[in-house]
Amino acid sequence: MAHRIDLPAEFQFKVEPIKYVRGAIRLRKWWLGYGPWELQATVSGPAEFADSWRTADPEFADSWRRADLYHVLPDELPPFVREQLSEPDQPLSSAVKRVDLDVIFCMYPEGCDLRHGPKARVIDPWQLRHDFLHLKPSSEALLDFLNYYGQWSRITQPRLEGTVGYGSRVLRLDNDILIPGLIFESEIRKEQTAMRNALKGNPADWLAKGSLSFGSQSKFPHYVHTDSTCLDAIRTSISIDFLRRVPFRICKRPDCGEPFAADRKGKQYCSQYCAHLVSVRRTRKELKKKIAAEQKG
Repeated sequence: MAHRIDLPAEFQFKVEPIKYVRGAIRLRKWWLGYGPWELQATVSGPAEFADSWRTADPEFADSWRRADLYHVLPDELPPFVREQLSEPDQPLSSAVKRVDLDVIFCMYPEGCDLRHGPKARVIDPWQLRHDFLHLKPSSEALLDFLNYYGQWSRITQPRLEGTVGYGSRVLRLDNDILIPGLIFESEIRKEQTAMRNALKGNPADWLAKGSLSFGSQSKFPHYVHTDSTCLDAIRTSISIDFLRRVPFRICKRPDCGEPFAADRKGKQYCSQYCAHLVSVRRTRKELKKKIAAEQKG
């Protein structure tokens, strides 16, 4: 027989700052490792980005930039590129190789490295979730959001490398190098859509797909859940609200339509901004009608 027990738990949300920069990559060839077929890619922009490679030996900076630093999956690519891909065991066309694919590079802020990493800061996952769901569909807005909040996911951070292969030559470096992480904007936008749909859907469906893990500590309440990325923090905030049976509604502002936690009775808008905008529009509409009626009379 199952027992339901209410246990106190602590939730911690601490995220490290990460510097995000717009850049580009070009595909080079197919590559098969231990998993599915992937595509090797090299950095194509910005031109000065080689300076951001954290290496103690500038002699290797340009070679390191040109090397096959990244592997991407076909599904991550824009549709027009996927349509032009060759079969996995065939060379890529020159047209595909010339396409500059927009990406977001992720690195430590200035003055930080492996020995002096960035200091994590406490964030409010509910405010984070609100800001994320209300992000404008521009790349600039997304970049501002990421640079404000910090590490988005476990892959959006620099990775440590010690060697790099370039053609038939293998460069073996004396010093470890931090290579910026890479993410496509479309990956983040997919999460945005998934979260909107989840908040509009059945809580049981969301809770059935995920889980909350807890560590232990000596002080009360003894059980603690920690999130160190924005993505995990948002997901946890959704799970907590669903477990607390917080009702969600759709914002009544016609051109918003975002889901929001209806934490008080009668709440119709997702934010004060939306409520104020609707009120301003209503006032203007009534004033316009009044002026029209006076002119007609």
